[in-house]
Amino acid sequence: KGTYRVSPQARVMINGAKADLSDLTSDATVILTIDGNNIVKEIQGVDIGINAEARRIVRGIVEENNPNLGYITLYNEDGSGTGSNPLALRTYNYVDQSKVEVLRNHEPADIDSIQAGDTAYLRLDSDGYIVSVSAVDNYTVRYAKILSKLPAQVIVEYDDGTQQILDVNENIIVIKEKNLVGLQALRDGDRVRLLLNENARSTELKEITIEGDEYYINNIYKGKIARIDRISDKITVMGMQVFKKGRWELVDRKGASTITMADDYSIYLKDTPISINDANRLLYQNDAYIAVERTYGGEERAVVVAYRNSLDTEISSIADTISEFVPGTSSFRTANENRRIGFSDGSIIVKYGRLVTGNSLSYDDKVYMTLNRDYSSGNYYASVVNVEEPQNDTLMIYRGRIRDINQSRDFTVESFSQLQGLDWKYYNTPKTFNITFDTRVLTDEGVLNVREFVGYGEESFINDVVYIVADGIDAVLVTTAPYGTVNMRGTVYAAGDGTISIRRVSVYDSSDYKWKNIADTTVNVLNNTIAIEKGRVIDPSSIKKGADIRIIKRDRSTDGDAYIIIVE
Repeated sequence: KGTYRVSPQARVMINGAKADLSDLTSDATVILTIDGNNIVKEIQGVDIGINAEARRIVRGIVEENNPNLGYITLYNEDGSGTGSNPLALRTYNYVDQSKVEVLRNHEPADIDSIQAGDTAYLRLDSDGYIVSVSAVDNYTVRYAKILSKLPAQVIVEYDDGTQQILDVNENIIVIKEKNLVGLQALRDGDRVRLLLNENARSTELKEITIEGDEYYINNIYKGKIARIDRISDKITVMGMQVFKKGRWELVDRKGASTITMADDYSIYLKDTPISINDANRLLYQNDAYIAVERTYGGEERAVVVAYRNSLDTEISSIADTISEFVPGTSSFRTANENRRIGFSDGSIIVKYGRLVTGNSLSYDDKVYMTLNRDYSSGNYYASVVNVEEPQNDTLMIYRGRIRDINQSRDFTVESFSQLQGLDWKYYNTPKTFNITFDTRVLTDEGVLNVREFVGYGEESFINDVVYIVADGIDAVLVTTAPYGTVNMRGTVYAAGDGTISIRRVSVYDSSDYKWKNIADTTVNVLNNTIAIEKGRVIDPSSIKKGADIRIIKRDRSTDGDAYIIIVE
């Protein structure tokens, strides 16, 4: 007990509200602020008029729950309530956790389920020990874009434009396409749904859901922009070209093209953000680069419009490899160009289909670029950079003569050749492949039931020569297509009715190791033709116009049959 003098100017607060000294009762619980002369300058009263039982119920945000040492520390919802001041400490102990009644989100739970950031009510006994806990999580859902993924953190940008650094660890749940995946599946530029435990003191990331590919960059265009219409939210583009494998190609549309603006778009003049009004007023029919995403409905929407400075010169569009990249320098070098190439916020940089910043580039990235040269400084800068996702090399293509078949289990070839790049490498040794639930068998007539892939009777496959597409030693596809050694590549301009037509065709001459141009080519797609795209076997009928493909066939003619088609 103690007796204190109260200053006439002392401030009195009861439960956060201004009050008079006369409002205090004899059993009130108060916090006193005292000056050096032992005079009370402020009185904070709490729990006025509440009975003793109610005073044994405390509420706050969990700062720490330590089941091993048996305590829970709370702080107030405004972020206050902890610190070095003993009067502010709010740590409560429990003696036997098995005897503590615990509810979390209104369901019975164990004491160790109480997490930092939960809102908790604690019931205390007469000695001040915890006898029951009722807690609810403070999870909120926010949508964001991954700006940068670091070893133990991610930098995100929310839909309102604010950015935040969040700690990550292997305990965070990551979901993609309704499957649990690890943090390794998260990429710069991904659109994500975040489950956060937010409070006044901290933000804890609990779960990440990677959204679908509707936010991936579908194409990059170039052309002269006649107008951006505010009312219709459409861009009118003259002479539109599309960026493919480091080349600009005219689109198959006559006259002007229109592109709808995305809900969240950016417009730049070189490296400076500009408004629609300034773009229409100052940059009529100026060249611009346009990055578009495709919606679920198939419509393309412009997310970035980057105008070229008309005084700058577009130098070239090239394919190269980054040989030097130092974060923070806003530039990089490439192996073949051997010059420093700058980038800015106005550069359209796409990595693995996602729109990213230049800081997501890295050493040894394979890039397709369009370069410009600044008219005043002479420096080179990248207007467009596209880093395509590396091909999945887990699938290998073999060819061999079948020696033995264990029905529905495995089969062995007596020797085999393996496709390595453009050539077949021969191995004079047996190899056994597993037959799995996913194994498919193709013959001249089409799909064969795998149970009919046998080594006995009139339909025996013993001594037949087949292709095997394998993932490790698991056979994904077995096909009886003929043997081909000639590599041909080009761009699909027509596909259907069992044929594929390609233009800009070149054939590989293995005698002098060069690709040589030939005329446009049309090949037949057989019932047992192999087709592979992005490391998986596909139906050849899914290959569309505009795809760049490599074909393996029997000879160098501009017709014939395609035995293997690889979408590049």
